[in-house]
Amino acid sequence: MIRVLDEFGFDRSFITRITGVPKRTANEIVNRRGPWRAFIDPNKELYTLTYFRVRSAILEHANELAIHALKEIERKIDGADCLQAVYVGKDLIEIGQRVAKRGDGG
Repeated sequence: MIRVLDEFGFDRSFITRITGVPKRTANEIVNRRGPWRAFIDPNKELYTLTYFRVRSAILEHANELAIHALKEIERKIDGADCLQAVYVGKDLIEIGQRVAKRGDGG
């Protein structure tokens, strides 16, 4: 999932926030370094199958996930402090930029 999100162009700090994976681990996964090198081999059938399934699932359910996320944000934003609201706004802007870029064929 981390490699797919990275390839979609999401910022690493955003990826680590939504997946809960530490930034160092996310960097190792994306760059195929450390212990992840053995697991992330594009030549292995299991990796390739899993990669394309995750990618397809994200693309297939992107609109549904966005609607669900916006409902959750709306539900939680009332109790958020200022810093939490700023992070939510930043994430929404980033998601909007990615969607717009994808819509332009980018």
